[in-house]
Amino acid sequence: MRTVPTLTDIFTANICSFGIDLEGSHSKEKIFCLSISGLDDLKQLFGSFASGEGYENHVLTTLGDRQLAKVAWFNLPNDYPETYISEKWERIDPIIPAARKARVSFSWTQALHGVKLSRAQKRFFHECRELSVLHGIVIPLHGPDGRCDIFSLSRRTDEAPDIARLPLTHAIAVQTWRRYLELSGTGLRIDSQFADRITERELEVLRWIKAGKANHEIAEILDIKVKSVEFHVHNLLNKFGAPNRISAVVIALQNGLIG
Repeated sequence: MRTVPTLTDIFTANICSFGIDLEGSHSKEKIFCLSISGLDDLKQLFGSFASGEGYENHVLTTLGDRQLAKVAWFNLPNDYPETYISEKWERIDPIIPAARKARVSFSWTQALHGVKLSRAQKRFFHECRELSVLHGIVIPLHGPDGRCDIFSLSRRTDEAPDIARLPLTHAIAVQTWRRYLELSGTGLRIDSQFADRITERELEVLRWIKAGKANHEIAEILDIKVKSVEFHVHNLLNKFGAPNRISAVVIALQNGLIG
């Protein structure tokens, strides 16, 4: 039976050089890095660390100019991803532009200090709270060619995080991200289970569903019949095993099939 490594087995040693207290004492013991060979193991281990810090929710994603580009993985309350997409919250989420500009980790509270929120944005944060996504922190991860990935972590209880622990979370997130890039290549992972089965036309339909277009609108945009769009949607639901259109979009985002 394979032994599951601990986080101190995984993340390399320069963490301690930041003066971070991993176990409540300023130990300078070397932290050895185990070769994590799979993305699932990496996600599970980071999730274990995040939960230990009080963050039951976590997302690793690439940002576009003002929106999510690709989602590598997420662990969120059941209704949250579908609601975020169907309500088009990425258009009003003020954390996205804040993360794009940031060079250091920050809490939502820090990002929103002095910011005048619109009525829609206030409603957005109220809905997040109702869906058990609150007291978030963001770790921006800047790569070459303007690439910006982020870890977004949040709590499901109304208990503010200990900001003094943020440097530790940042260090672990950076090490996780670097290992993620090694395992997946420089881009975000595309699951070949789906990539080999989804056609270009189906991807086009998915992108327009994500944009909030109805079947008749997609048909007009792509200059095809509504029946053809319905056919493609039906195939997508079957291939993904998804119960509805929004769930199909969530699965596609999670597997890096669309941006």
